[in-house]
Amino acid sequence: MSTDAYTFSFRNGVDLGEVAQTLELAKVAAAGVWGEANVHLAVTHRLNQPHRQLTVKAAGAAGDAVVHIFTGLLLKEFGTRLFDVQRRTPILPMSA
Repeated sequence: MSTDAYTFSFRNGVDLGEVAQTLELAKVAAAGVWGEANVHLAVTHRLNQPHRQLTVKAAGAAGDAVVHIFTGLLLKEFGTRLFDVQRRTPILPMSA
């Protein structure tokens, strides 16, 4: 299974604490469909506060669901002008 990475960049004025809470809300919502364990295994993230970026790595359908829900919530909360997102795909798993 490949993993996609999404880097969200936020303008000044966006509270990064709210961004992190929004990601957690997206995980809870996705877990309602895919299960908490699946979401936990499918999604990792890293917040880079100095660069005002959040990178989310998402694997499979559960990971895709989290990213789609998260993006939808960001659009409602902040609108299209306060953040950008770039997708890097695929990130192949490391071989043994």
